[in-house]
Amino acid sequence: MSTRSCIALQLEDNAYVSIYCHFDGDPSGVGKALSIHFNEYKKAKSLIDLGNLSYVEDDNAYAYHRDGGESWQRNRPTACISKDTLLNHAEKMDAAYLYIFQNGKWEILKYSPQSYPRIYTKID
Repeated sequence: MSTRSCIALQLEDNAYVSIYCHFDGDPSGVGKALSIHFNEYKKAKSLIDLGNLSYVEDDNAYAYHRDGGESWQRNRPTACISKDTLLNHAEKMDAAYLYIFQNGKWEILKYSPQSYPRIYTKID
């Protein structure tokens, strides 16, 4: 079973760029790999630049385009002009977790589908 996640990077103009990750999106999977191996802006950007991912494990990632030969157009990172746009994008991709690299660290948000309106809440 998959735990989908959205991995995002805040840009200098306060816009965001994000990708989808299909497997192990919880904090003990993707979250751990991001905090240990992609904990600097340059490293986070290099991961985002791969486009949509099947998984991230340690410092390795399986990118649908690079490794699976799938279309770049379908798997390229998505630009979001604001945090609200990013949150809506993560919800549409059915991401259980949203990871945002901003201010030099990862912020983790968990999707709360039971709430109304549906929201992502910050977790530590």
